[in-house]
Amino acid sequence: MLSKILFLILPLPFILSQYSVFDDYNSFLYLSKHLLVIIIFLLIFLKNIVNIKKFILKKFKIMTILMVFITYLFINLSLNSTIQSEYIYYILSIFIMFFVVINLNTLCNLTQFKYIYFSLLFCLFGALFYSLVFDINLYGNWINLTGDNRIRWLFGFNHPGYLASYFLVLSILSFILVSNNILAHRHYIIIFISLIIIILTDTRNSLFTLIIFLLVSTSHNTFRIFKIIGILVTSLFIATILTSSLDILNMYSSNRLGLWTAHFISNYDSFNILFGTGFGNVERMFHSSNTNGKVVQQVASIFHVDNYYFEIFLQFGLVGLLLLLIFIIYLYLQTNQKQSPDQNRVLLGILISIMFYGMFDSALISSGNIVPIVLWSLFFQLLFVNNEILQITPIRKK
Repeated sequence: MLSKILFLILPLPFILSQYSVFDDYNSFLYLSKHLLVIIIFLLIFLKNIVNIKKFILKKFKIMTILMVFITYLFINLSLNSTIQSEYIYYILSIFIMFFVVINLNTLCNLTQFKYIYFSLLFCLFGALFYSLVFDINLYGNWINLTGDNRIRWLFGFNHPGYLASYFLVLSILSFILVSNNILAHRHYIIIFISLIIIILTDTRNSLFTLIIFLLVSTSHNTFRIFKIIGILVTSLFIATILTSSLDILNMYSSNRLGLWTAHFISNYDSFNILFGTGFGNVERMFHSSNTNGKVVQQVASIFHVDNYYFEIFLQFGLVGLLLLLIFIIYLYLQTNQKQSPDQNRVLLGILISIMFYGMFDSALISSGNIVPIVLWSLFFQLLFVNNEILQITPIRKK
């Protein structure tokens, strides 16, 4: 019963903290979402403390690889940075989040994810309805990194990217719960609605992440289409690099490529190829309305620049990036361990979606973002528990 209640309220602080109506309570909601994850962490630990040896051995390899990565982050922090409480919590939050998502199956089963789904469903559509009725922050002119204006729908939220990420999670939950016969097939309509909302927010990262998940997970034929598209995109990417300037790639990345390059150049003198700059030592560059859109610099304590891999590389060097990639590669190898090709594809779809999302967002591993919490939880739930043959029901046109 307690796990059901926690799952019902889990999305609330994430959604409300970004909904403009609750701006006055932002600090409380921000703390609440981290506190909920910590409570779930403690529940899992207390439930398994009696059989702690069996509990640890069952997932020993994954936890060991993860702990090597986290231990390196702590060593790098102690050697290269001024130790501060926020740095320590940031690294501890990685351990707490992964401890939760890897071991959540000891607290609940896949069926209970429907409580997260319905909570997200009612909160999001309630927020959309409220913003439409009372004309609250429906849309705005959004200045991107190139300085261009774009009209992006907000539906009451402070940032279109957050709204899109919530619908991304909702649609993937819908697909998996319907595929496992936990929800009725009519819930597939949520995927279609989510696509429309994400397109209105003009958030390409969430849009492409959802498309990638659906292509990989729906059927063998759609997976084949994904592989063909992947080969074509990779070939086009290589051809663009070899035959033209990087301006085209920079344009398609909403000027992120230029921003990443500028950060690397700006921090080059303090950067060590093996160990990075150290936590909190990165000089961050950003556009500011107070400086007429010009790039200004500051030292950022927690460094975010819409690419988790680049953030790890710049702060923790090649060693940190390789340890992270080893962890991801190990998880990739586990996606072929199921007897059902359908379930293997769903696992791979979730993993690729998370990896792609992290290329254009700082939320690959974060207890402060609902995307990694739910998607990693689904991945490990299917990996460790859901051993029955999963029969994916294709989305057919009527």
